[in-house]
Amino acid sequence: MTNASYAHSAIKGTLWTYASYYSGKFIVFLSTILLANLLTKEDFGVVGFALVVIGFLDVLSDLGIGPAVVYERENPKSGSTAFWIGLAVGLALCVFAWLLAPLTAYYFKDPRAVPVLRALAFTFPITALSNIHANLLTKALQFRRRFIPDFARAVAKGVFSVAFALLGFGFWSLVWGQLLGTLATVIAYWGVFPWRPALEFDRAIARRLLTFGKSVVAVDGLASILLNLDFLFVGHFLGTEALGVYSLAFRLPDLLITQFATSVSSVLFPIYVKMREQADSLGRGFLTTLRYVSMVTIALGIGLMLVAGPFVRTFLAVQWLDAIPVIQAIALYAMFFSLAYNAGSLYKATGQPYILTRLALIRLALLAPALYYAAAVMVTIRAVGYAHALVAFLSGLLNLIVAARIASVSFAEVLASLRPAALSGLGMALAVWGISVFAGGWPPALQLTIFTLTGGLVYIALLLLQQPDLTLTIKQLALVARRRA
Repeated sequence: MTNASYAHSAIKGTLWTYASYYSGKFIVFLSTILLANLLTKEDFGVVGFALVVIGFLDVLSDLGIGPAVVYERENPKSGSTAFWIGLAVGLALCVFAWLLAPLTAYYFKDPRAVPVLRALAFTFPITALSNIHANLLTKALQFRRRFIPDFARAVAKGVFSVAFALLGFGFWSLVWGQLLGTLATVIAYWGVFPWRPALEFDRAIARRLLTFGKSVVAVDGLASILLNLDFLFVGHFLGTEALGVYSLAFRLPDLLITQFATSVSSVLFPIYVKMREQADSLGRGFLTTLRYVSMVTIALGIGLMLVAGPFVRTFLAVQWLDAIPVIQAIALYAMFFSLAYNAGSLYKATGQPYILTRLALIRLALLAPALYYAAAVMVTIRAVGYAHALVAFLSGLLNLIVAARIASVSFAEVLASLRPAALSGLGMALAVWGISVFAGGWPPALQLTIFTLTGGLVYIALLLLQQPDLTLTIKQLALVARRRA
C-alpha cells in the first residue's frame, strides 16, 4: 500500500469508527440519563462494586491474543488457535470471578456484591465468542463491518436496562442490560462476518500469540489498575452512595472523551503496523493524528467542564447534584488522558509495547498515593477526581515526550500540533466564563443552550483563525472518505 492508501484507510476507518461510536454512544447517553432518573445512587454503587472486579479481570480475558492476531503475519490457523485460547480463558475467568465474589463483598462491606459479580462473570465467556471476529476485521481494516455489532450492543444494553428499571428491578436492570448487550454483540459479529473457527489448534502459533500477548497483558494489566484504582478506593473508603455518584459522574466524560480516543486508537494500530517500515511517514502520521485528535478532545474536555452544572440540573434528578464537581474534574482527566492515549498504538505497532509498561508503572507510582490521600484523608469524591486529573496531566506529558522520540519528531513539533486546539479551548473557556457571570439566575436549560452555542462558535472561530485551510482540509478528507467508503 502507498502512503496515500494508508491515509485513505485511516480516514475511512476513523469515520466508520466515529459513526459506530457516536450512534451507539448517543443511545448509551440517553439510557444513562433515563436510568439516573429511575435508579438510586446505591443501585449504581452496588453494580459499581462488581464492575471494578470485572475491570481488573478483563485484562486477562484473551491474554493479549487479540492484538497479537492483528500483529501476526497472515496465517489461516491463527484465528482458530486464538479463538480457542480466548474461550478457554473466558470460562476460567468466569469460574474465578464466581469464587472471588465473597471476598469482594467483604472488601466493599456490602453482601449484594456477591450475586451481582457472579452474574456479570458470564460476560467473559460470552465476549470470547466474538473477540477474534472483531480483531480479524480490524486486521483487514474492515471498520465499516464493525458498525452493526457496536451499535447492537449499545441498543440492546440501553433498551433492556431501561425496560428492567421501569419494571422495578433496581440495580439488576444494569446487570441484565450489560449481559444482554454483550450477547447482542456476539450475535451481530457472527452475522456480519462469515469467519468461523475451525476445530484446530497450532501450538507453534499459540506460542507466538502468547509471547506477543504477554507484553500486551502486562500493559493492559497496569492500565486496568490505573483505570479502576479510584473506584476501588472510593468504594472502600467512601461507601456505596459515593461510588454510585462517582460512577455516574465518570460515565459522561468517559462516554464523550475517553472512548473517543479508544475508537481512534483501534483504527490507528493496524495502520501504524503497516507503516512501521516507513519512519518519516510514521512521524508525520503521528503528528497529524495528534493535531486532529486534540481538536476534538480539548473541545469536549473543556466544554464539558464548563456546562457540567447546567447539564446536571437540566437532565438529572436533584440527588445527582453532587456529581457536578466530579464531572468537571473527570472531564479534565479524560482530556489529558486522551491526548496521549494514541501513543500506545505507536509503541505496539513498532514492536515496543514494553514502553507502555514502564510509563504505566511511573503513572501508577504517582496515582496510587494521590488517590489514597484524596479518598482516605480528604474523604471527598471531588478530590479523587482532581487527583486523577493532575496525574493524567503529568503522565500524559511524559508519554508525549517519549512518543516524539519513537516517531523521530521533536517535542516542539508535538507542541505545535497541540497549540491550535489549546489556544481555542482557552478562548472558549474565557467566553463562557464571561457569560456565566451574568447568567447565574437563568434557567439551567437556557444556560446549557447559551454556554454550548457560545463555546462552540468561539472554539470553531479561533481554530479557523489560526488555520484558515482547516475547512478545505476537512472537506477534502470527507470527500476522500465518501469516495472510498
